[in-house]
Amino acid sequence: MSEQTATAHVPPDDPDRRLTVVDPDDRGLQHVGVVSDTYTVLITAEQTAGRYAMLDMLIPPGGGPPPHRHDFEEQFHLLDGEIELTFRGEKVTVRAGQTVNVPARAPHHFTNAADRTARMLCIVSPPGLEQYFADFGEKLPSRTSPAPVLGAGPRRGGAAAKGRGRRAAGRALPHREPAARHGGGDMRVLAIGAAGAAAGMVVPALVQRGIEVRGLVHDPATEEVAQRAGAAETVVADLTDVDALTAAADGVDGVFGIIPAFAPDEAGIGVNVVEAVTHAGARKVVFSSVYHPSLTALSNHRDKMPAEAALYESDLDFTILQPAIFMAQIAGLWQSARATGTIAQAYSADSRMAYVHYRDVAEVAATAFVDDRLAYGTFELAAPGMYTRHDLAALMGEALGRPVTAQSPDFASWAGGAGMPDGPLREGLKTMTAHYDEHGFHGGNALVLETLLGRRPTTVPDFIEELSRS
Repeated sequence: MSEQTATAHVPPDDPDRRLTVVDPDDRGLQHVGVVSDTYTVLITAEQTAGRYAMLDMLIPPGGGPPPHRHDFEEQFHLLDGEIELTFRGEKVTVRAGQTVNVPARAPHHFTNAADRTARMLCIVSPPGLEQYFADFGEKLPSRTSPAPVLGAGPRRGGAAAKGRGRRAAGRALPHREPAARHGGGDMRVLAIGAAGAAAGMVVPALVQRGIEVRGLVHDPATEEVAQRAGAAETVVADLTDVDALTAAADGVDGVFGIIPAFAPDEAGIGVNVVEAVTHAGARKVVFSSVYHPSLTALSNHRDKMPAEAALYESDLDFTILQPAIFMAQIAGLWQSARATGTIAQAYSADSRMAYVHYRDVAEVAATAFVDDRLAYGTFELAAPGMYTRHDLAALMGEALGRPVTAQSPDFASWAGGAGMPDGPLREGLKTMTAHYDEHGFHGGNALVLETLLGRRPTTVPDFIEELSRS
């Protein structure tokens, strides 16, 4: 085979990428203590253009993580010693010189059952785990530094308290023990973001199942919004403050959590919520994550993974929901179609996108608090099919009785027209729209959602028809 033939389908060299050479004993690398182990980040996602990451791991006798699973491939190559790996309940001993691959999503854990420290290389693909460790592990001076001993007390994360405390319609909330039974009736649930467009749909769904709702909001001015949605009481708290979150969750049976996309510390907020729920003694968490969190090039996807991992590694009863793009975005396009006959977003009008009506997600979320069949499950939620912006324009044109045109302005024009200021949101959306332009947002398998709802999910044509009647 000629060199020309062998490289015919290989993209050209990227001169901006650089050779990476690292010394694992370089004190300038990220060395972190995770559980009882010491991990060194050798190769980062940035250095591999998002393809993989590599870590050097020291596992002391008795060390290793608890049972968990995650949405990425994980390879271990034992350099020294041995580990006992439990994969789907089956134990296997991995010795120095051997390599093992753990498939994505498979339950597993490992421990060092020997009497000397084991050392291994770990490759994760796609990356993201290394950043989680770097963000939330205990910083250590070197590769061989021992990790802090577990049980030395919880590590508080987040910013200092804002001093707002707990309040219900302006009054301090009395402490109450969690309800004795796991179901509707006397169950109490803390709904994070209760005044928001998404969680605001969860509140009435919970109330309909006989669940008393405590709404958590960030801004005191929005407490009334949460109360109108059905919250019996409200609490104001900063999501970066673990102590405030712990106080907010005091006396509830469960917590519904959703993290603002592109928040400055989106990954940390999710972990804070899990930590706070654990400290408060609640039993159940329903976490609204994101469709395809393994799309690590997108921060609003990648930064949901630490919260998911924290739940998998906890003793909490959890249900993780991974919704596709909210159909509420289509509502904004509908207003433009009515006013101007055009709909515009800053990515290709030919990109195929998967959607879901968050009202359906809210119904599943509320059900998860009263139906144990959803316990310890992770569920992708999407309406059937994928739609290009041309498809949306055609559906809207049919509903309006006049042509609607799909447009694709560049990001700067689109963001400027929306009056979007510089900051994490704008940068996150810029990256996201570029990804959508190249790849779309594929999915649209509605089997899981239809099964959980026990009915046909709301489709994109259904939603546009609803908009046309409003």
